[in-house]
Amino acid sequence: MLDNLNYQIIKALSDNGRYSYSKLAKDLNVKVSTVSNRVAKMLKDDLISIQAVPNPYKIGYNFQIVFALNVNLKQIDDVCNKLIESPYISSIAVMFGRFNVLIFAEYPDINMLYKLVREELPNIDGVYKIDTFFIMDRKKSYEKFFKPGSLIDKPVRLDSIDEQLIADLRKNGRANLTKLAGKYGISAASTTRRVAKLINEEIIKITVVPNHTKLLGFTAVAYVLIETEPKKVIDVCEHLSAFPEVHSIMTLMTSYNVLAILVMEDHAALYNFITREISLFNGVTKVETLIRAELKKRTYVFVNEHQLLNGINTERD
Repeated sequence: MLDNLNYQIIKALSDNGRYSYSKLAKDLNVKVSTVSNRVAKMLKDDLISIQAVPNPYKIGYNFQIVFALNVNLKQIDDVCNKLIESPYISSIAVMFGRFNVLIFAEYPDINMLYKLVREELPNIDGVYKIDTFFIMDRKKSYEKFFKPGSLIDKPVRLDSIDEQLIADLRKNGRANLTKLAGKYGISAASTTRRVAKLINEEIIKITVVPNHTKLLGFTAVAYVLIETEPKKVIDVCEHLSAFPEVHSIMTLMTSYNVLAILVMEDHAALYNFITREISLFNGVTKVETLIRAELKKRTYVFVNEHQLLNGINTERD
């Protein structure tokens, strides 16, 4: 059961995913074994993962895209498994709705993106339709992890070891650096310095990525495509940003010019929010809702402290 100690651990690891368990235990006035056991159980139960979140602007991932796929139902798992290891794909979700797979990806090069759309995806058995939505801007995504200035900085130049390091830390933010050093053929001290530099220069942040549906018991996650009057895009985004239920907002280069990701307690709450706070808002002309069935790969999901505390208080009551 999630309690206040779990919350304190999650909060600390959100700030620094490589926070020493011994220091964390001292700060929380508990045993080291208590902290390590709590974290191990949350990881095992898939309540959280701990991973490096890359700053796409610093790495030079200039092309941020949502791919909406229609996939043969019997082959969805196979399709997702073929895409899940790609370092350029940050999230894969299986959906109910007009599309049954959504992929969020960031690419440094338009040619790489073109190759994926024209060559790789069409040749995956089971994929029979692909729609591409270019993301113009994100709100409530990277701001939680990085300072505003780092989101407009010019890309830094990374060598092959830095790229490997980022890829490995995206899988496990607390990976043993000595083992990684052996894998790369460099010293442990060099690996430690590289990680520190990547963090200090805000190229990555190692943090907790929560599974909100399990962590909070919330059952309704929706990806809402919104068509607005062109001059109302900013107003709609600002309106939605104020709600803790809205976990991410993207502006798109399509007829649907806003995509919002909602995490709600249940489907009744989701319905009420969409009908009252989105559909009736001035400037909104069309709304399409995709309900998430399963999340195959997740990153860039911040800990919503308001919802987390409410979840803890509910369990206490």
